[in-house]
Amino acid sequence: MLLNFARKLTLSPQAVTPHDSASLQSSGLNRGAVEEGILIVVGFNFINRIADALHFETPSSSDCLLSARFLRRFGYRALAGLNFQFRIEPWIRSTSSTRTGRGEKEILLASTERWFRFLSCLGLPAMRMAPDVAKSVQYRVLYEPAAVTADDVAELERCGCTEDDVFDLVLGAAATAGLMRLQAGLHAISVF
Repeated sequence: MLLNFARKLTLSPQAVTPHDSASLQSSGLNRGAVEEGILIVVGFNFINRIADALHFETPSSSDCLLSARFLRRFGYRALAGLNFQFRIEPWIRSTSSTRTGRGEKEILLASTERWFRFLSCLGLPAMRMAPDVAKSVQYRVLYEPAAVTADDVAELERCGCTEDDVFDLVLGAAATAGLMRLQAGLHAISVF
């Protein structure tokens, strides 16, 4: 059930409705589990768009097999660096959560939304320097990120955009895609 919701949220966030979350609730999932699922969908949509638009190298199948073995044996925590014997503070810290009555998950969702809103503005310099090309690249990052080509990047650079401007444009468009999915998912679970 949650995978179907994640697929719909990824492929057509505008079509996600509270009816979709009602079926999740009736299948026994609680709101917290669905919120975590939404955050995972948002995160993967964000990073995959960046990787596709900037044509990150895909590891070979043998590299993937080695990674899978490592993860199966040691888990994801080993990828985070040294294993300290003391507690590391979470990346979102709120001293006001007890005063406001908001839980950690609500703070995480709100912080994620604020962060994506901030990131979505990063492409503005490229939009000013090369509005037509930048709009085209932005559209493709939102809807078909693998279609961004080296020619698009070269055209942006001919218009005066730096590599940082191009990266910010892609990052901003990917954040917009993530924000769209976050808002659609949260709207869908508003009836939970």
